[in-house]
Amino acid sequence: MAIFNPVSLIATTRSRAALEVLKRCLLIITTSAVFPEQLGRRLVEQGVRLVTEYGMSELAIGQTSAPRLRVDSEESQAIYELVVLPSHPSEDKCWANTGDGAFRRGDVFVKHPTAAGRYRCIGRLGDYIKIIPKDVIALNALEYESKVRMDNEDVLDEVVLVGDERPRPGAPLFPKQGTHPDADAVLERVWATIEKDVNGVLPARLDRGMLRVVHDTPVARTGKGNVIRPQVYSTFGAVIESMYDA
Repeated sequence: MAIFNPVSLIATTRSRAALEVLKRCLLIITTSAVFPEQLGRRLVEQGVRLVTEYGMSELAIGQTSAPRLRVDSEESQAIYELVVLPSHPSEDKCWANTGDGAFRRGDVFVKHPTAAGRYRCIGRLGDYIKIIPKDVIALNALEYESKVRMDNEDVLDEVVLVGDERPRPGAPLFPKQGTHPDADAVLERVWATIEKDVNGVLPARLDRGMLRVVHDTPVARTGKGNVIRPQVYSTFGAVIESMYDA
């Protein structure tokens, strides 16, 4: 059995030899952040016994040992937020952030398509952007980003979905540092993936004119490897504005 955070496991799966080792393990557990669904399905199809574990460092509870929880929903999008109730035995009142003493975790879930009462964590509230073409549409940025990265990990370090409260989404593309690939070549690769896996599949289209290649610039991340979205939006504000000015 081996335990990884998502960033480490994603890096490990790039090696054929490492993948063969993963397949021989009794279990591969990923924890501390959301693991890309598309890659997870691919690993399982290749024989990896993959488990995603959800827990909270604030309350020292895991997904299978939390009887006093509720999920608050945004019904229009079928998105649910985890809330730890005051009656939970591990609830430390210092974490309470609602009037009734509950702890709104900020983690969001969707219902399992077939198993009643089960949910899948898909990110945090901060991982959603709301575009406003006419009516508001909430987009899971992680879902878009993981699909774009999947076929382009050899050329991309990162892709970040932007467009909160804008009429359409866009995405700065960050090639691997030090490689200096041709921007048009990167766009061709990424656009082929978007046409195949994003447009017509996810709720809103990504237009080619809303992509920008950003060379040799690191993306701000947390200690767990997650993108710090507000810092990216601030650092690359001019790049983002150029998408909407075009």
